[in-house]
Amino acid sequence: MTIAPAELVAAVKSGDTAAVAARLRTDPALAGATDDTGLSLTLLALFHMKREAADAILAAGPELGVLEAAATGDAARLEALLTENPGRLGERTPEGFDPIGLAAFLGGPDAVRVLLAHGADPDGDPGNPMRSRPVHAASAAGDNASLRLLLEAGADPNAEQQGGFTPLDAADRLGDEEMRALLVRHGARR
Repeated sequence: MTIAPAELVAAVKSGDTAAVAARLRTDPALAGATDDTGLSLTLLALFHMKREAADAILAAGPELGVLEAAATGDAARLEALLTENPGRLGERTPEGFDPIGLAAFLGGPDAVRVLLAHGADPDGDPGNPMRSRPVHAASAAGDNASLRLLLEAGADPNAEQQGGFTPLDAADRLGDEEMRALLVRHGARR
C-alpha cells in the first residue's frame, strides 16, 4: 500500500473536500492510499465524519477492500469479495474494528445482511480499544434496521463496551423508544 502524503491526510481529516479532490485529480492512485497507520483514506474520512471528503475519495475510484465496502455500504462489492475469499471476514482496521462493526456503524443494513449471510459473528470481535460490538455500533448510529438484523442473528443485547455501556444506554441517550423496545424484546435489561 502507498502511504498518502501528509497534506492529503490533513485535508481528509479536516474535511477540506476541495483540496482532497484537487490532489486526487492530479494523482488518482492516491485514492487507494493509507495514512501512516495503514488506515485507508476512505475509512479515515468516515472515521472523522467527513462524508464529503470520503465521497471525493470514492469518486476517484479506489479499489475497495472488505473494510471499506462494509463502511460505505457497498453490498455488491462485499458480496463479491466474500464469495471470492470468505477469510476476509477476519480483516481489521489498525485499531481492531471488524467488517460487521463498520457496517453496523456506517454501512447500513444491506452491508450487515451480506456479512451475516457470509458467516460474520453478529457479536463481532471486540478487539478494538472501546470493546465495541456491532450492537453498540448500530445503536450509537441510531440504525434500528441493522440492530434488528444483528439481534435476530443472535447478538447479545446486553453486551457491555468500555465503561459498561450497553445498547440500552444508547437508546436512552438518543431518546429512541423504537430501539429501546426492540432491545427489550430481544432480552435487554438493566
